[in-house]
Amino acid sequence: MRILLTGSSGWLGSALAPLLRELGHDVTGLDPVPSAETRIVGSIADRDLVMRAVGENRIEAIIHSGALHKPNIDSHANSDFIAANVQGTLNLLDAAVAANVQRFVFTSTTSLMISQAIRDGSRAVRARRRG
Repeated sequence: MRILLTGSSGWLGSALAPLLRELGHDVTGLDPVPSAETRIVGSIADRDLVMRAVGENRIEAIIHSGALHKPNIDSHANSDFIAANVQGTLNLLDAAVAANVQRFVFTSTTSLMISQAIRDGSRAVRARRRG
């Protein structure tokens, strides 16, 4: 399957890309940060780029793991978050519809970066609420 993977230079994307290739998929990585897993360097906020990436690569599935999140708060403006997280997601959905892409996975990894101490505390709070 031909897959467009956004966030291919990020924590989740850089782990998913080689796994998907091992499973026999053709992965096109899209990310604003160059890396070994990123074939298209650019932003999902760029509608024309997204439309070309999906169309020219005959994408059959999109895995959307690219976004700005909490660690980016100090280095990016609020408008950057809207451009990437809202407009970028809409651009991907529009491209999927235009190209008749049948599979779209939208994910986020911010919660996976929470420390074990915070996770343990959350479990304790939930247990107290139930008890």
